Amino acid sequence: MKLIPAIHNGIQLENYWVNSVDGTIWSTKRSKIKQIKGSNHLGYRRTSLTVNGKTHQLLLHRIVACTLIKFPPPMGVTKQVWNNTHESVKRAMSNLYLINHIDHNRANYNPKNLEWVTHTENAIASVKHKSKRK
Repeated sequence: MKLIPAIHNGIQLENYWVNSVDGTIWSTKRSKIKQIKGSNHLGYRRTSLTVNGKTHQLLLHRIVACTLIKFPPPMGVTKQVWNNTHESVKRAMSNLYLINHIDHNRANYNPKNLEWVTHTENAIASVKHKSKRK
């Protein structure tokens, strides 16, 4: 198991780590796996994390994607230019993208099941998935 410092929307979550294999969240405060608190009204897994003394309900798939999945360069930007782009710009860009659950199971936040997509790509994937279910 390899633990990586947890990140949410470009901000490192102090005392929290993500298992790079399965995406479980660990806390160094208690040295145990953070418990999943259930799902929100849309079926996404979430957990309560305390950051700077404030408790936040954060979506696990967002933490896993921000921590483990490299954010893709936007259309028209070469990898070389993107690799030299400042992290603050990449953070700002991440708000323009969504995280797609490849198997369409919102409760599955395993890193192998997540990918960054544009709003258009997400809408297309959703329509394709709904048409397959009929």
